[in-house]
Amino acid sequence: MSEARLQRPSGASHPNVGLINKLYTSLMNLDADAAASCYAPDAHFEDIAFRLDGRERIRDMWRMVCIKAKPTVTFDSVVANDTGGSGHWVARYTIEETGNRVTNDIVSEFVIERGFIRNHRDKCNALKWGWQAYGFPKGLVAGLVSPVRRRIAQKKLDDFVRNPGPTRT
Repeated sequence: MSEARLQRPSGASHPNVGLINKLYTSLMNLDADAAASCYAPDAHFEDIAFRLDGRERIRDMWRMVCIKAKPTVTFDSVVANDTGGSGHWVARYTIEETGNRVTNDIVSEFVIERGFIRNHRDKCNALKWGWQAYGFPKGLVAGLVSPVRRRIAQKKLDDFVRNPGPTRT
């Protein structure tokens, strides 16, 4: 993306910068419903753990993250144009089953249509994440073998949706 396409000629921020900021701010505030409102009904989300289709499924994932992990979120470097954007965010949280603290440094890429996120892809260092989350040797497997990571994450999400507990956002 060229800088000229990232900003409006007046110097005002592009509306899609506001959309990405809203998503990150919602996560910072642990507000999964507000985060989900940023996505198109048929949106796609992908990271090292999930491949999800549809706003409702993405909302379920953000609810689980906000309720179970309660991440501390910071973000910066948000840029956007008429069709997409990107941003950098850091999520700090504790892995429930190990008690290990994780600092996940993430770069997001977005495809945006009609004021909603159509496609959201988060990238991070999976090996570093696995090492922090599970230590050796399980973290090595979790970091290097994406089907294992995805299967574990999918099971957690399915269990959460079936039994969300007393608190939902």
